[in-house]
Amino acid sequence: MSADSNKLNRWAIALVALVIVMTLQLLRAYGVFVINNMIWWHDWPTAIAIIGSVMLVPLLIPLAVRLLGLSRALLLAAALLALARLGMQLVVSPRDISPLLNWLGMGLALSSWGLLLLWLRQTQGRLQAAYHFVVGLVLGLALDTALFGAYLTWDYIWQTGPLPLLTAIVVSTAMIFVAWQIQKPALDKPQEAPLRSQWPMLVLPPVVMGYVLYWQNVSMINAALTVTTAVSTAMLLVINAGVLVAVNRYGGAESSWWRLILALAGALLTMWLLPIASGVVVVLLVIAGQLSAALLLHEGLVGRASEVQFAFAWRTALMTILGSLMLVGLGMLYYVRVRGNISSVGDVPLLAGIALLVLMLAISLQWGTSQRWRLAPLLPLAGLVVPLLLILTLPTIATIEPTDTLRVISYNTHYSLGMDGFASVERIAQVIEEENADIVLLQEMSRGRINSGSTDMAEWLSQRLGMNYVYAPFGDYQQGVVTLSRVPIGDHYYGALPMEYAGEQRRYLLTEIPMPDGNPLRVINAHLTVAWLGAEDRMPQFDVLLDLWNDEPRTLIAGDFNTYPGNDDIEAVLAAGLVSAQDTIGDPQENTVAADFPTTRYDWILVSPEIELSDFVIPDTTASDHRPVAVTITVP
Repeated sequence: MSADSNKLNRWAIALVALVIVMTLQLLRAYGVFVINNMIWWHDWPTAIAIIGSVMLVPLLIPLAVRLLGLSRALLLAAALLALARLGMQLVVSPRDISPLLNWLGMGLALSSWGLLLLWLRQTQGRLQAAYHFVVGLVLGLALDTALFGAYLTWDYIWQTGPLPLLTAIVVSTAMIFVAWQIQKPALDKPQEAPLRSQWPMLVLPPVVMGYVLYWQNVSMINAALTVTTAVSTAMLLVINAGVLVAVNRYGGAESSWWRLILALAGALLTMWLLPIASGVVVVLLVIAGQLSAALLLHEGLVGRASEVQFAFAWRTALMTILGSLMLVGLGMLYYVRVRGNISSVGDVPLLAGIALLVLMLAISLQWGTSQRWRLAPLLPLAGLVVPLLLILTLPTIATIEPTDTLRVISYNTHYSLGMDGFASVERIAQVIEEENADIVLLQEMSRGRINSGSTDMAEWLSQRLGMNYVYAPFGDYQQGVVTLSRVPIGDHYYGALPMEYAGEQRRYLLTEIPMPDGNPLRVINAHLTVAWLGAEDRMPQFDVLLDLWNDEPRTLIAGDFNTYPGNDDIEAVLAAGLVSAQDTIGDPQENTVAADFPTTRYDWILVSPEIELSDFVIPDTTASDHRPVAVTITVP
């Protein structure tokens, strides 16, 4: 292979990597706009129609190729994608312009995938095209993870200020520049494989979604392993490097059905097991998932036939659209799973993780083409400078000495999404700061869920506020309740709340806060089942909370109880002897939901009778769909 061909291949890999970086950012934002804002502000038919229209954008591929030629069509798609992404950084307006730019960007990202595959197949052939696309994808994952980790998982797509803007400008400019470098005016009419050899390409969009939800989800790994973003980022970058070593072994090899089927089975198994695994099994499953996904993508992109024929790119466009529908379908299946309480964390035996990893390694140990980029595995390792900087700049968590008087706030954060649809953990932090809280009980906390942009809210708020935290996951690791404290945290544990219907598993989190006399204050953080169910569905959950209290002094129970004054369930709790802070020293008529125009009251702070209460407030804020409740307690 000539030096010019090698140089061209490097530019092509770089373009794939940058398109993947754009795609992952837009896909995380897409989850916010679609799952929350679009369905929140519009009806389901309207949301489905808009989502569907995005998936149809690749229909423009054949027209663009015919009018402009393949190379110029690819340059145009990449440039428009970069500009749409940059526009989102400049114009933050979740109700109008930003969603339009996001949906346009997703359509352009899907179109860029198809055009890139056409270009790679024509310039390099079927086998090398698959190899270079997979290498570019893994490098894109590594770059995105480094950027994501550098901003401590609150994606800079949601952030204002010079540094996030500069990052967006650099990445967008780089993509336009690289797309320009691979221009070959002679490639005016692509050679496209027959339809029967294109079907395996359907795996591309779902594989990308799998990386976002599971295999490259920094925040989820933080929660599952109880580690920091620095550790998870470093681990993923090393795994990316290892996957590239494996890709260099089988990359460019002819595909086979048995490898395709085994890789698909491995990918699906890891997606099922990862949300419920724990400890070292999580690491094994992430490695197995990344290997199976890369192998699956390679097998799919190689195709099933060697012949090519003249076409106007309609087959590639069709496969891209169908694959995009599978992407949405995978996202919906994930949503149904977590909402349906199908599984719970910590159920996967170590043997299952080892067996799956060994299987993926076994089918990866084969030789492909000799035309490999041997330095590719080193590039993700260069990203290790990010976790190193995170460790060196880690803020000090300075706890205060326990006192008898503490300020407590309980807040349903709605995954950091305000009533304007904007994802901002900074606004949540500011609400907490304004109350000068010592103990913070938070519900609807995301640690990797795509409807919050995959942010790890627990670690981000902990570092931003300088507070220690403990976490109780719900149906999987990506959502739960968090308790933060300026006072040292003692023993803590969580448990399941009984579910009377097939909804997302709810849990309580009990934290012991040492007091000056050595006896702890017991703080129970809970998020009860949905409000539209009756009191009889929540009463078994309240019974668990009452059993935890057990008439013991120095107990505080707070959270989003999804019930309002006068309901039989909360009245039974108050009759048992717990004291409502709002009903005792606040305005019982003041509501907390919805934050912009409160009409009901779901959020409560209850204490055992001997605790003194003062200065109860409900801050007027729209940083979430709930308003928080705050009170000062004095523990005798």
